[in-house]
Amino acid sequence: MDKGDYRRVLALVDSLLLTNFVDLEAHMAGTLAAQALRDSSRATFHRWVAEGLLRSIKESGLGTKSRPFVVISITEEYAFALLTGLRRHGAQGLGDCGGHPCDWVVFQDRRTGSDTTLFFDVSLPAAWYDRQIRR
Repeated sequence: MDKGDYRRVLALVDSLLLTNFVDLEAHMAGTLAAQALRDSSRATFHRWVAEGLLRSIKESGLGTKSRPFVVISITEEYAFALLTGLRRHGAQGLGDCGGHPCDWVVFQDRRTGSDTTLFFDVSLPAAWYDRQIRR
C-alpha cells in the first residue's frame, strides 16, 4: 500500500469509531496504518485502546464453558484470536454457558499447531440484537 491508502484506512477507522468507539478491529487497523505513516501519537493511541479492549476480554473469564470470555460483539472473538496468536480451525457453534448464550469456537495456536476450544459469553451482543429487532 502507498501512503494514500494508509490515509484512507485512517479516515475509515475514524468514521467507524464515530459510531462504535470500542471496535477492536478498527483500533488494530488504526495502529497499523498510523505506524506505516510514522504517526506515532495516533499509533500509540489506537494501540493503547486495543490493548485495553483485549485486556478487558482476557480478564473477563478463562475461555471455558464455566468461565467464558465476555465479548461485546461477535467480531471481538476473531480479533481476540488474532491478537493472541490463534486462528479459527474447525467447528464453531452456539451453546449455553451457565444460563447465558455463548459461542464456542475451535482455534489453532499458530505457534504450536495445537487446537483449543474457547467459549465466549455473547449475552451483550445478543441483547443488543434483540432490542434492534423489537423496534
